[in-house]
Amino acid sequence: TDNLGTPHILQAQHSFDPVLCLSGPTTYPYTGKQVTLQLCKLSGDRDEQLWSYDAAKSTYINKLSGQCLTAPKAENGAILFLLECFAVTDSRPVSTVGIEHASLINHGTLIGGASYVQSSAPIDAKPFISQIGGQNLQGRKVVKEVSVGTEVVLGIDATDPNPTDLVNITIEGLPPDSFFEEVPLSRPQSRTLRWTPRYGAGWTNPVNVFFQVRDVPANPIWPEKPAAPQLGDEVQLRIIVEIPPEWLSPTPAEGTQYNVTPGSSFTLPLLLGDRNVEDSLTIHYSLESMDGQEHPPQNIFVVEDRAATNGTDVTNVLSKAWILTPTAKQGGRRLKACFLGVAKGSNTGLRCISIHVRQSEPIFLNSADITSSLNGHASKVARPTVALEDLLAAYQKNLMSGVVTGDTCDQMCDEVFMGSTISGIIVGGRNDLGEYEVSMKYSRTVRLLPFQGRPLQDISLQPPDGASVSAFGIEQQQGFGSLSAFSLEWTVGAGQEGVWALCWEVFDTFRTAIREQCFAVHVPPCAYVASEGDSIYSISTLFDLEWKSILALNPCLHASPDTVAPGQPVQLGTMYSSGFGGNTLQLAAQYGTDLAHITKLNSWIPGNASLDFPPGQLICVPTPIE
Repeated sequence: TDNLGTPHILQAQHSFDPVLCLSGPTTYPYTGKQVTLQLCKLSGDRDEQLWSYDAAKSTYINKLSGQCLTAPKAENGAILFLLECFAVTDSRPVSTVGIEHASLINHGTLIGGASYVQSSAPIDAKPFISQIGGQNLQGRKVVKEVSVGTEVVLGIDATDPNPTDLVNITIEGLPPDSFFEEVPLSRPQSRTLRWTPRYGAGWTNPVNVFFQVRDVPANPIWPEKPAAPQLGDEVQLRIIVEIPPEWLSPTPAEGTQYNVTPGSSFTLPLLLGDRNVEDSLTIHYSLESMDGQEHPPQNIFVVEDRAATNGTDVTNVLSKAWILTPTAKQGGRRLKACFLGVAKGSNTGLRCISIHVRQSEPIFLNSADITSSLNGHASKVARPTVALEDLLAAYQKNLMSGVVTGDTCDQMCDEVFMGSTISGIIVGGRNDLGEYEVSMKYSRTVRLLPFQGRPLQDISLQPPDGASVSAFGIEQQQGFGSLSAFSLEWTVGAGQEGVWALCWEVFDTFRTAIREQCFAVHVPPCAYVASEGDSIYSISTLFDLEWKSILALNPCLHASPDTVAPGQPVQLGTMYSSGFGGNTLQLAAQYGTDLAHITKLNSWIPGNASLDFPPGQLICVPTPIE
């Protein structure tokens, strides 16, 4: 009933005590909310129950909201609710803000309480995310599994139930180096997320990204009064990256080579990391031989746990350290160490490095290496520099080519005449950081005799005749450890022509490293150097020659034949080179001498024997005396 008072109070006609009144909603927004029967408020704050009648629009207006009473259908039992007031003058549908309930999509205005005109003005509803990666949402969480290094491309779709509202998708928790496409406001809206998970990019696993959509409402019926913007429900995208464990610094790279000194400790650090914080980590390792020798003993490695620290964002780490302490007996060994990191069924792949245990490096020193006192003999330090193999190779090559002079040495030899004295101090030490003692000894003497077609070698473990070797005391020198020294002195005697190799060995305590070097000396035939007290007569007697023949070959000695100055070179005979070959007996007859004299000047020729020689052979023959 309508009491037709001002304001109106609409009461239920068949209600008794208590009296019920038609009441509008009490909280904003009012649009689209149902009108209900409530106990009448006869005084006080009761605007939601007060109504005025607008005769022009033939409708009732609620005092609190200022909105009109309406219904979706013109029939008994229709639901009553509030709506922004408007007039409908014909049967054309009118669109307005949307409502949530499908049964209330169409509504109109009561005209005089008798007729009803239908329109399609929806009540405002909130937007929502409809799809992620082509997957329809069944809830508010989507899980996506991807692999490291593989690009993730996901489309995010959103819409709004209100056809005139625009929407915009927002994102939180975007991973580093990812891309989220910018697009203008639209309905529906689609945006693309692109991301390639890479190591060391500063993300944690799993990656949680949150999407939400906000609408921009539009009211085509009353543009000046759009509804308030609404946020849709938040949707979580959980990206689980399948990540194998990884080696972190300072773990050595694949193929790294290390040199380890015997007696010193070498530490191989291993740091295994995994971005899956719940995974347990394990490091497997092996040690193999690369030099064909027996398998290295495992006890030369000590494995220690280390505090797991690293300079990356990886928090799940395991740290180990291999500590290798090889002995001098392992000098020269080549080893391969391999390691494998394992986490939850995946692994790093096998990584291997090589380890070379340095062999001791004993060396021969020269005078420049001697920095402290050597009892005044530092200038006499001599270093053997020739490898015997090189000298033999040059000797054989030159014999094959017909060269049998001092060139046999290929410039490796020092030329020394018979009668000369050579001396020096040979010093051995070490040129590395190993802790070992150095020893040295005279190893062998090799004499090469230049006879074409039949190379002659004389090998002995003793120094040559006329040479002396003795130990020499020497102080330790900084940087070379303990030293070993010997003195050598050799006066080259008659009949010692040829190429000589005087060889020395320097070696470590365990003889795992032995280095041999030689002095190469060429003693030419037909040449002598005078010493103190020599004369023409004494020299001729030494070589069983006529003194007149020596005087004839050395005009410089005519002035004082009885005294030859020390160091004076003396020619003993003539070098003969056969053009077509021959034999020593014919050669003796040709020069008016005998085999004994030729043999005396060429000690490689057997005594008193006729010896054939090939073309190009060099032979020293006495000068005939007329």
